[in-house]
Amino acid sequence: MKIDLENGSAPVDDATPKPVPNGRKRLFALVAIAIPTLIGVIIIGAVMIKQERLVVDWKTGTWKFQPPPVYLEEPRFEVTGHRYLFDSYLGWRNIPNWKATTRGESLTINSKGLRDQEYTYERTAGAKRVLVLGDSFTWGYGVSDEEIYTEVLERKLAEQGRNWEIINTGVSGYGTDQEYLFLKTEGLKYQPDLVILALYLYNDPDNNCAEAQYALGKPVFVNTNLTELQGPVLRPEKEISYIDELNPAHITLALIDAIEKTCDENGIRFMVMSFGLHGEKTPPNWNWMWEMVKGGLDQRSSRYPVFDLDQAFIGANHTNQKLIEGNDDGHWNAFGHEVAADLLNRFLVLYEKPVFEGVK
Repeated sequence: MKIDLENGSAPVDDATPKPVPNGRKRLFALVAIAIPTLIGVIIIGAVMIKQERLVVDWKTGTWKFQPPPVYLEEPRFEVTGHRYLFDSYLGWRNIPNWKATTRGESLTINSKGLRDQEYTYERTAGAKRVLVLGDSFTWGYGVSDEEIYTEVLERKLAEQGRNWEIINTGVSGYGTDQEYLFLKTEGLKYQPDLVILALYLYNDPDNNCAEAQYALGKPVFVNTNLTELQGPVLRPEKEISYIDELNPAHITLALIDAIEKTCDENGIRFMVMSFGLHGEKTPPNWNWMWEMVKGGLDQRSSRYPVFDLDQAFIGANHTNQKLIEGNDDGHWNAFGHEVAADLLNRFLVLYEKPVFEGVK
């Protein structure tokens, strides 16, 4: 501070701020508002991305808003680590682009929600395509990605000089009804030459009469004409029930017929691989159901190949205990998948001409 002695005026303080031009004031005000707003937008966006409310539509390359996904956990999740995505049509499905472990083994779901390598919907030049429908056995419950029988089969065929793509569409817990719906809505996009229905005889017929499996809500047809679904699919917390009027064998055979018809209408060959009773302690009150389904498949074997994997296991002297040893839930171990792939490979090669009309 300095004093003007000549004029006797009051002290002049050099630190007195000078007026700021209006333009700069407005700029400072805008910056003061914009920075916190931008930070807030970034935080909100990050939260919405984390909650999967804001996602990238990879087809258009743009961002889009969606309802938050609902993730489901199966019983014994703390042991298996298996999670799924709630689906209002199918009940649940695999989580796309998910990587985890199952009992310490690799578990990888591709971008389209399949436990398999990446496959485009477009055909691969020079390759034949086999699409496999199935439940937890096909999905590979308890084994690593490369140990699943579909992967082993693909490698075996390649070693024989057969360029076949084996596309695994299995989802743990699925019934034949869900597999049929998946084929119609998604599976046909892959334009397969052959569809294999991996029918788990032990509980698939029973599943096809229920609104839930393993406490997860699922679709169920109300009659064997398959003209109406009981719906919408129940959310996991809702009470579940059976369609008591349904005969499990009848509805299962009707669903198999519908899958066959869908394949026929699209120029796709079809076959069934049945299994699930080898070495199992089966409830006597269910024997009639299994006999009815097996009898129905025998009657249909003149229309398409039916591969009895249980009989093939027995013929190759493989006990069920050896196929599941080390797993406490009854699913095949890596050896079981290897054997199943080997036996299915032999069947496919034997029936290559009727299946693929001799095309190698």
